[in-house]
Amino acid sequence: MKVTFLIIIKISLLFNLTYLIQPLCDASNCLSNYGECIDDICICAAGYTTTITFPNITNTNNTNKQSTNTEIDFTYCNYAYKYKDYAANIEGLMPFGAGHFYAARYGHAILKFILFWFLSLCKVLFKKRIRLNSFIENSYYICIWIFAAIYLIDYFAFSFNYYTDGNGISLLG
Repeated sequence: MKVTFLIIIKISLLFNLTYLIQPLCDASNCLSNYGECIDDICICAAGYTTTITFPNITNTNNTNKQSTNTEIDFTYCNYAYKYKDYAANIEGLMPFGAGHFYAARYGHAILKFILFWFLSLCKVLFKKRIRLNSFIENSYYICIWIFAAIYLIDYFAFSFNYYTDGNGISLLG
């Protein structure tokens, strides 16, 4: 029964029918610093939105019982938007994935961070005149061009609001 209720909620969210399942606004579920109750509706302050947190219903390790935490968090105005201008500027000034870290896009950020420092290490090795075969040197320069292309794509994707943050919420401009 509880699982069926959660499925109905997820379907209503899929079709943007959240107004069917949201409780009325009161002091317990509308964060006073980030929103205000007006006629039983929580109006979020600028820069905040509401996300609904679903419980994890999983089997435990040694038994077939499901966890009993089926509470859905209906706290309004509980999520601060990230700003596309900040992300674009940070990404433009620090090309090693700092904009992705700001926007909570951790997978992209870590990959870009590793690539940036790997290329920097290779550059140090080349300056020390360590002889590598021409294939490795050519591969290095190809990687530099690929990194530069990724850098430009990321900068413009943040600038034109193509990326969402790590939670799938669009960035504010």
